[in-house]
Amino acid sequence: MLPPKWQRHVMPRRGRGDAAPVRLDPDAPQAIQKRIADNWAHIEQGIGENAKYADAIREHLKGRFDPVGAAALMHLMDADGKQTVPAAERLRHLDAWVAAHGLGFAAAAVMESALVYNGSYAQDDRSVFNARLGTYLRWDEPKGWRNAEPAAHRVRALLAAADEEGTGSPSTPWRSSGPTRRGSSARPCSCRPRPRGSRPPSPR
Repeated sequence: MLPPKWQRHVMPRRGRGDAAPVRLDPDAPQAIQKRIADNWAHIEQGIGENAKYADAIREHLKGRFDPVGAAALMHLMDADGKQTVPAAERLRHLDAWVAAHGLGFAAAAVMESALVYNGSYAQDDRSVFNARLGTYLRWDEPKGWRNAEPAAHRVRALLAAADEEGTGSPSTPWRSSGPTRRGSSARPCSCRPRPRGSRPPSPR
């Protein structure tokens, strides 16, 4: 048994009964859409400067939702000039993804967001139209995963607290068509816990 004061450091796990409810920001979807509308000229210019991710971002914005496009758009819009996106902005995008597309999509987008960075050192709107989106090389990936930790931890808490029906089914179909494709095999699941004492299925 862990001392009570250590419990807050334990990662939530589905079926263990220690998952605290996670409160999503109900205003996140509207806040993201407003930011896109208010900065559309800069975003459009930034997309044009980043051929590697341009198709995925455009497809996502057209309603053909794509976790790679969503992740790249976040880095395009909200990088801070230090090759990362602040935790508060990551969580706002995550909450918007969950609300609009479901937990399965959001988890895939968080995975993809850990592999992308905006290499521009410009700040404010300049980081948008001067964006230099890239994909971490394997030996640099730990940096991307560290930066994505706040969103990854929230996804874990959401999965642990999901009800029996799960929250993975998105409201609209989605796909992964961008350049990283690390999470392209991820699909919404039922999020049902295995019965206690049961063994996982053997790999085929």
